[in-house]
Amino acid sequence: MNSFTVTAISQIDLWVLGFMASESEVALYGAASRVASLATMPLMVFGIIVGPFFADYHPDEKPKECEAMLRKGATIAGLPSFAILGLLCIGAPWFLTLLAGEYYSAGASILIILAIGHAASIWTGAADQLLLLTNKQRLLLNTSLLATAILVALGLLFSSLWQGVGIAIAVTLSRAVQRYLLAFFVLKAYGISASFSPRIALRILRHPRALLR
Repeated sequence: MNSFTVTAISQIDLWVLGFMASESEVALYGAASRVASLATMPLMVFGIIVGPFFADYHPDEKPKECEAMLRKGATIAGLPSFAILGLLCIGAPWFLTLLAGEYYSAGASILIILAIGHAASIWTGAADQLLLLTNKQRLLLNTSLLATAILVALGLLFSSLWQGVGIAIAVTLSRAVQRYLLAFFVLKAYGISASFSPRIALRILRHPRALLR
């Protein structure tokens, strides 16, 4: 997937909303989208550092070890991500005022919907990184194009009805389809899961030293 495709896909929501709504609504949505992305920062860091480990834990050669690494990493990154997500949902107007300005607090509903949508990314962990680093780029591209088609279709419909809230719902649904498809493809290709593990999370919360094991 080249950089132009990635950039284009990442901007589709703004383009659709810009076509259907006013500049002020686009501004509210843009601010809410940037703030909502804070919830995935720990997962992004995990996605960056996990790559080199595939040389030692390739899913074709060591599937159990690879799954253990991915699920533990996704859970360690997921715990703060889910905490941030919860805080954003509870204090949406306050975070928008703090990070973007008082005017943007009107986008609180948009922020909450987008933050909830990021739960799919947090839950499915580094499924995309696993597919990318095991030469499944075509699968990633096709999944991204499908999600984009869903986003455009639902975005045009929903934004005509509810403007910024509508495009946020479309983004959330398309993201869920994309992320859970990627998790399914990882399971189908390698018989493993890369997803957040409630069992591991509970163990870490009860015994923080489990992080070291």
